[in-house]
Formats: sequence, structure tokens, C-alpha cells
Amino acid sequence: MKINSKTHAILDYLLVLFVWLAPSLLGLPHVAASLSYGLGAIHLALTVCTHYEYGLIRFIHLKVHGGVELALAIILIPIAFYLNTIEGEFARNYFFGLTIVILLIWLLSDYTNKPESSREIPYVESSTDGGMI
Repeated sequence: MKINSKTHAILDYLLVLFVWLAPSLLGLPHVAASLSYGLGAIHLALTVCTHYEYGLIRFIHLKVHGGVELALAIILIPIAFYLNTIEGEFARNYFFGLTIVILLIWLLSDYTNKPESSREIPYVESSTDGGMI
């Protein structure tokens, strides 16, 4: 089963909310907390700018969005190892968990799905006086 663009958008906003609340709720150390807030800001910008149902500005194609999510997940792996050396296992495990969540969403999402609001409108012929044929 593939996640459609509407569900993906909802998951994106929930992920942003989680990574912004996690530092306080989980008591993340300073660097891990800062990185979590930064990740939330990046993901919010990506989500707001993506061309799907709940995107607000809509200039980033959904396939590009998927590529950025995959790149973020890959980048989070060395970040997790780095955090392990300076802030410990909890910070590392938090970022490994985020990596897994982002990768699962990426794997399950249909990045070819057009948002419902941008589906093509059928062509309707009219006569020269503006009436329907």
C-alpha cells in the first residue's frame, strides 16, 4: 500500500510538530535539541513549499520533495554517530529513530501522485456566444 500525497502531507506536518516538541518532551541534550529544531524548520519549509494538498506555496515538485527527504534521512546517519561522541547514546538513538521514520515514510509514499487540487479540469466546448454546446 502506498501513501498518497494528502496523507504524506499530514505525516510531514506531524513530523515537524514532533521534532519541535521532542527536545522538551524527551530532554534532549543541547546540540541534539538544536539540530532537532533545525530539522523541523527545514522540514516545515519543504512541506509548506511542496505542490500537494496541504502545501501552502507549492513550487517544489513532489518527486523533488521525496529526494530531499531521502537525502535528509541519509545525512541523519552520520549526525547520529557524531552526536553519540559528544552527547551520548540517547541523542544518537533519537536521530536513528528519526532516520527510520523518514525512510519508512519515503519508502511507503507515492511520489508520482498528483494532488487532488491540481488534477486537470476537463475541456468543455462552448459556442461563440459563450453558451455551452
